[in-house]
Amino acid sequence: MSTKKHQWLLYESPFSQIRDGNKDIEVRLYDEKLQSVEVGDEIEFTLDKSDGISLTRGVSKIEVFETFEELFSGHAPERYGLSNDMNLQEMSSNMDQYYSKELQAKFRKVSFHLVGTKIDKPI
Repeated sequence: MSTKKHQWLLYESPFSQIRDGNKDIEVRLYDEKLQSVEVGDEIEFTLDKSDGISLTRGVSKIEVFETFEELFSGHAPERYGLSNDMNLQEMSSNMDQYYSKELQAKFRKVSFHLVGTKIDKPI
């Protein structure tokens, strides 16, 4: 089994949280593209609207859920880059800024546990 490298864009806040070690779980909808990611693969996160600023993390664990509520109930909010005082409903509603209700209804939810500190292109 060979390691694959996946390339994803991130907004500034989650990018900085991962870079600074304050977020180690990335949450997405489990669409067809993400179903190819496996434990041991690498994800290169590129800062959206940047000049190629990126960092790479390894995938140590993948968890798939039916709802964001189920997904977020597994770990402390700050592991997802969220405020520690948010409840499950607030954490789930936070995902509305990234995904339409239609897309949320279509796909299961996935959490990628991230490890490593490699920075490909200096910030």
